[in-house]
Amino acid sequence: MRSFVKLNFSLSHCHSMLPRSLTNSTSAFKLLSHNFLLTDVPSAPTGLRVSNVTDKSADVSWTAPDSDGGTPITNYIVQTRIIPRSTFTTVQETTETKVTLTGLVADSQYMLQIIAVNAEGQSLPLQSREPICPRRSSVFLMHQRHC
Repeated sequence: MRSFVKLNFSLSHCHSMLPRSLTNSTSAFKLLSHNFLLTDVPSAPTGLRVSNVTDKSADVSWTAPDSDGGTPITNYIVQTRIIPRSTFTTVQETTETKVTLTGLVADSQYMLQIIAVNAEGQSLPLQSREPICPRRSSVFLMHQRHC
């Protein structure tokens, strides 16, 4: 979805404030009239979904941002951090709204964030609320505190 703000700028409403030499010339007003297209970074993606979690991988999908900021989304940055670390690391960049995370380590807990990117920059991140927990088996799952 594209969204943008278009502003029309014209000094014609200031006719009485301009010098007489300008008010007698219609071409002066044409030169002082401009259209602006303001663009911004996209809004954050929404609807994070995690499925098919195994001992080494997980499928992740999300919904494109409500606003692309007026320029097309060029890609998404997928980042993870292992609990208890505080820093996210980029693990993939994609043009799709889904990825398969690979190389996960069983018994670890991963937080996830997705960032949309356009020509103006990066969105705020969409962050997971619960950790992703790669599992070895259903027996292992019963003994985890957070997952």
